[in-house]
Amino acid sequence: MFNNITHWNLPNFLTHTQHAEFLIIAKNLIEDHWTPYLTSSGRPDGFSYYDLKTTFAGKNVYLLKMNPGDSIDWHTDSKKRVTALTYPLSEQYAPCEFKNGEKTSKPAFLNTTHEHAVFNNAQTRYSLNISFTEDMDNSIAIFERLGEKYEFKAS
Repeated sequence: MFNNITHWNLPNFLTHTQHAEFLIIAKNLIEDHWTPYLTSSGRPDGFSYYDLKTTFAGKNVYLLKMNPGDSIDWHTDSKKRVTALTYPLSEQYAPCEFKNGEKTSKPAFLNTTHEHAVFNNAQTRYSLNISFTEDMDNSIAIFERLGEKYEFKAS
């Protein structure tokens, strides 16, 4: 049903306090704590991540950071990551763009089997990111089963 769409926007489910706390963590991490993401060919790919050692819906939660002017060129993700939950934390958040022209800069599930890219603006871009091996249909179902219980747990 949803597997052919590029993304599915989610509600702003973080509380104001959670949002502020995650953003404070991201902004206060020293550069050495961020791990540059490497493509399958081993080259850096425009963003870095930090493992929060936290889970959401049984999945690991990461902070992502893109420096001003960086980009992640057109690509699809590996088979280990079919769907990604992304949650913007920073202001003036550059959108995730899809080859078909669709874009989102909201909390969303991204169908990473569709070509997508991010071309960052002049601001540091911070987000929460959660990878799902499940397809869009099943990822949305997992989220909907949570009801209003959007809990983050120490892993």
